[in-house]
Amino acid sequence: MRGDDGLALEAASVAASQMRHQVQLQCVNGNVADLVNALSEAPRIIVVDATHGAGEPGSLSRVEIVNGVLQSMPHDTARVSSHGLGLQEALGLAATLGVAPGKGVFIGMEGASYELGQPMSDAVRSGLPALVATLVEEAARLSATKRRVQELAAMGIDCGQLQSCNAEDLAL
Repeated sequence: MRGDDGLALEAASVAASQMRHQVQLQCVNGNVADLVNALSEAPRIIVVDATHGAGEPGSLSRVEIVNGVLQSMPHDTARVSSHGLGLQEALGLAATLGVAPGKGVFIGMEGASYELGQPMSDAVRSGLPALVATLVEEAARLSATKRRVQELAAMGIDCGQLQSCNAEDLAL
């Protein structure tokens, strides 16, 4: 790994032990084709990655993904990913191929160091508990949404793959 680029893998492995929800974890190592493949396998996703240029090291950013499109990025997405091509490009390619997820969220943590062979920075290491808690919370939210869609379907109400429903529509 390259310094803080390992934060998603570390956070996901810790979060997985705390999740009581049925989720599938997939680790994609910066290859956009692998990311598009992973995006195509679920209607609801949580993407976690190190960001670059999005804030102070260790800070979190959260962006909704609706119908395969990142919503209201507060900064230039072309420079956010620490990889050559980022989530925005992968989602665009997935949409072109007709395999983009319907609903999800991107959780980013600003890194400080991306040098090959370097350890994780102190700022990111100290921010990992907040990232793990956010991942567990997001998994619970998406799992609850999935259950509510199933309940609505049993009542004859069709929300498809959440293409036209939002959390407020699904509230009990």
